[in-house]
Amino acid sequence: MRQIILASHGNMAKGMVDTIEMISGKHDNLNAFSMSKKETPDYIYSSIKNTIESFDKEDEVFIFSDIAGGSVNTEAMKFIKYSNVHLISGMNLPIVINCLLSEENDVNYLLSEGRNSLNEIKYTKYNESDMWEE
Repeated sequence: MRQIILASHGNMAKGMVDTIEMISGKHDNLNAFSMSKKETPDYIYSSIKNTIESFDKEDEVFIFSDIAGGSVNTEAMKFIKYSNVHLISGMNLPIVINCLLSEENDVNYLLSEGRNSLNEIKYTKYNESDMWEE
């Protein structure tokens, strides 16, 4: 089974779970840990450790962190020594939803999907009458 852990500074991870549940419902394989100003990075480490220990040994584990090089990501890096654990930094909503709903196990595919979800939306001037023409 695929297990997903979101980890972030502030409430980003927990907020992403809330948003994902609005879009696609509740997922039992989705866990989130948000480090507040009152907590130390050890909170993230122990939370991830305890969660991973509750999984089956055959489970694929995807950890998504908010930013590479940050304290949360640094703590999550301690788990990539296990071949079934994948760490992806710079999480965004499309990549996490894709990981939840897709059966694709290729990390490069997931990264590509996450990158491809980033777009600049530009204003295009049009005439209102053009809208009704075929």
